[in-house]
Amino acid sequence: MFIECPRCHARAQLPDSKEGAKVRCSECSSVYEALREGASGRRKNESDSQRMLIIGGAAIAAVLILLVVVNGGSSNANVAPTPPPEVEIEAGPVVDEYGWGSAVVQGAKAIHDAAGMGNSAALPSRIDAQAAYTFIEARRRASEGEDAAPSILWDNLSASQQALVPTQIAEGMVHGVDKELVADWLPYHGHAEEDPLGERGVRLVTLEVSHRDVAANHTDQLIQWRMKEVSGRWKAISWARYYPDGAPRSSAGTGKVTVKTLSDGTKVREGISRVIPYDDGVPQELRNHIDGLIPKVLDLSLTRERLPFEDELIAIGKPAIAPLLTKLTEIPFVPGEPNQQLEIIHRVLTKITGYENITFRAAEALGGTTERSESGILQWFGWYDRRYRNFKGNPNTVQAAEDDPFFGMGEEAWNALPDSEKSAILKAAKENEAQARIEEARRNRKDG
Repeated sequence: MFIECPRCHARAQLPDSKEGAKVRCSECSSVYEALREGASGRRKNESDSQRMLIIGGAAIAAVLILLVVVNGGSSNANVAPTPPPEVEIEAGPVVDEYGWGSAVVQGAKAIHDAAGMGNSAALPSRIDAQAAYTFIEARRRASEGEDAAPSILWDNLSASQQALVPTQIAEGMVHGVDKELVADWLPYHGHAEEDPLGERGVRLVTLEVSHRDVAANHTDQLIQWRMKEVSGRWKAISWARYYPDGAPRSSAGTGKVTVKTLSDGTKVREGISRVIPYDDGVPQELRNHIDGLIPKVLDLSLTRERLPFEDELIAIGKPAIAPLLTKLTEIPFVPGEPNQQLEIIHRVLTKITGYENITFRAAEALGGTTERSESGILQWFGWYDRRYRNFKGNPNTVQAAEDDPFFGMGEEAWNALPDSEKSAILKAAKENEAQARIEEARRNRKDG
């Protein structure tokens, strides 16, 4: 049974046989009578109390008579005997309702454990179908923006459709859209707290998790679950990454990637064109430097003078991706007209990422069409949502100084080279670019 200290309200667990005994609170040391939670007094019925009172009275009378006999009827016989001291029972440990060992935290952990083992069959019983469906639909609408299709209300789903919802969500946690939130992460600590939304029977669980793929060298994350107690079992309502500072360390993954077939039969992955902020970890000084480099790179009055600025952006690498993608949203695309600035951004992004955007051509003279050019811009955002989070650097440019002899070379150094050396350098660059395209095509086929 569970008992509660009337002074500090600490909870403890005792065997049912100890009901009514004197206990000492392990938190505040006060002594109180062990009663089940909610009881205002002893649970013994009135007849039991009367019977015990009669037996106790008879015992006291017998003791008094004995004292009179032993002491010869002295006046000391009228002194009441000293009652025996009450035995105090130390209350057990406080029940863990919010820590790592609590039922609600272990319930959230069990979802990660089952998903990590690929046991999707164990998950539906741990999901609150209606609440989780509402959460997923709200998340979908937020990711799709204005183009989002309206949700079908839970009550408008058929009984068979409702029955399938937990299974579909479970499959998503193991193999689908939520795999990178659930199955891929192993909880090692966590705690619970009262639901900040104030929903009855709901608690917020924060789990500290590490990636199951140790070789991938992922940073530990925090995953937050909202769990609801249903018939004595904690079930998941929602789940998402949690950032203590209130903002994601990376905005990657906020868009939706769709597979699209162009009119010429080319299959591509497109994202949503949008402003992408710097990662939180990029220092302000570096941000200012990048913001100063980009206008120089896009200055069409410069020719080869731009190359050192391009090379510097390429050397900076990942931190420059977000502002370059944002720049794609600011430069207007006019069908049928060449846009050298878009071509420059495309070239720099390609060298930073190693990703071969197969349809991007901002000019028809280069083989582009309006459809392929517009799709090429969206493909960059698709790459961002699919790969940016785990991007460590373009393997083809990590050792750019070795693989590309004119990496970082300014105009004066280039002009000083003999023509034969220039030809050899350009030939090597083309070979490197061709190899990069082959590798990217292989990766695309593997991803697809």
